[in-house]
Amino acid sequence: MTSNRPYLIRAIYEWLTDNQLTAQLLVDTSSGKVKVPQHLIKDNQIILNISPQAISGLSLDNHLITFNTRFSGRSFLVSIPVSAVLAIFARENGQGMAFPDEDFETEIDHELQIDNTAGNEVEKQRVSKKTFKTVEGERVSSKKGSSRPKSKASLKVIK
Repeated sequence: MTSNRPYLIRAIYEWLTDNQLTAQLLVDTSSGKVKVPQHLIKDNQIILNISPQAISGLSLDNHLITFNTRFSGRSFLVSIPVSAVLAIFARENGQGMAFPDEDFETEIDHELQIDNTAGNEVEKQRVSKKTFKTVEGERVSSKKGSSRPKSKASLKVIK
């Protein structure tokens, strides 16, 4: 299944621009595939204004985001793999969406593959780590002739 990230980025970008908000991208620059001005990177991240007034030639495809912009009066072609986008949001109010790290998604996919190949053994281990505790109705009698009214039982997950 393909990633939903590029579709969400396009949708949120359109929503932000339709509402006259300044769309910004938070990008992880630790990958060597990100092409942005190096002097603007802080802590392996950069925030880029991608509003129509700030850029030209925007291309939001499924694998790569590219656009032309100016930094300190110099024209620059920015190229960002979609997987490097950490968030898209409005400068004015912060509304938008943050995305999980691609490594995290890969780890989850790997766990799911292990589950499928090893049967339900991994799932059984996960369930066995959780302890269930009866919160209400602990004194409910299981005898048919009990005179006490039964209360609805519920469980609480304790990790």
